[in-house]
Amino acid sequence: MEGEVVYLFIYSVGTNLNREQIKGLLKNPEDFSKYEYTKPTPEEMATFSTPYIFNLKDETLKLKDSSFKFKVQASIYETGTFSIRIRHPFTDADTGLLAKLAFDKEVNDLVKGIALKARSIVERNLSKVKNIKPAERSETYMLYYIKGEKRDILKKNEKVIIGLLIDEPDPNELDPSYIDEVAKKQISYNSSDVFYVGWEAAVMIDNVSSYEHELIITEIANVQLLQLMIFHEEVSKKIKESDKLISEISAGRKGRSELKKLNYTLSEFYDSTRDMTTSVNDTISGFGEWYLLRLYSLFDDVLKISPIRKSIESDLGIIDKRRDFVSDEIRSSQSDLLEWIIVVLIIIEVVLEIGYLLK
Repeated sequence: MEGEVVYLFIYSVGTNLNREQIKGLLKNPEDFSKYEYTKPTPEEMATFSTPYIFNLKDETLKLKDSSFKFKVQASIYETGTFSIRIRHPFTDADTGLLAKLAFDKEVNDLVKGIALKARSIVERNLSKVKNIKPAERSETYMLYYIKGEKRDILKKNEKVIIGLLIDEPDPNELDPSYIDEVAKKQISYNSSDVFYVGWEAAVMIDNVSSYEHELIITEIANVQLLQLMIFHEEVSKKIKESDKLISEISAGRKGRSELKKLNYTLSEFYDSTRDMTTSVNDTISGFGEWYLLRLYSLFDDVLKISPIRKSIESDLGIIDKRRDFVSDEIRSSQSDLLEWIIVVLIIIEVVLEIGYLLK
């Protein structure tokens, strides 16, 4: 077998970026346009927005009697997310090499070390053009490309491939019905190729000369997953914080001045989160080719991207209603204060009138 293993390490810097901030950020930009899309389509394919891809320094790792040379890339998105791609091509390899690259702890630890080094380079350069707030949460994913005919590869290696999809080093122990269920998450363009999508990894079997478009789709799905998971955590946290503060205000433990602060923070959070989720959602706009769109839909289904998006929309709706409630409370408080001022002014006027009459 021959092909390539691609490790994807996805990180977030907590803020949107623009193309001018990314362009020229690092040396050796990749010319994505040279990767011709090989699948014919009945209509002209609309170009979708691609990230800026930079080639970093290759890394060579030695383990005992083995040596691995990795190509390292940084793929940076305007959503404030970036992927470190660590790629290892192989030729005439047996399944033992695939298993070593996928499951060997020493290899994986060394690869993680390369990713952290590359992450530091990207974040250090991004911090020069914008204030960033790197998130603690990150995502990892694997893409295995195997060159060949689907029928020939699967005949000998189907269980191995299923093991790669679910990060299982001993697939022979898996229940046949479970194998069938995992194998259902696939898409084929013709009878000779297949693309499997799993929670831990994806496997592509095809005879194409390059698969950079499929890699972009794989990456975009994981970029969206990370960003939406971060947003989901932040929105849930904001709801709990506002609940607590409103309770304290109602109980008299916090002053009414806190309402204005809460209204401002809720409005700012709602607007910024809405802008960022829109930006994340727009990453997939422009897929004018049915195969790529279907491939993205398969990732959406397996990674549960749409349910997370819907949950965020629902929580943002709660924050919007809470913002309206706080605004009403502020208006009510101001109205009450105005009424008291009017009452006090009337009393003062009456007292002054009585004083005038008594003279």
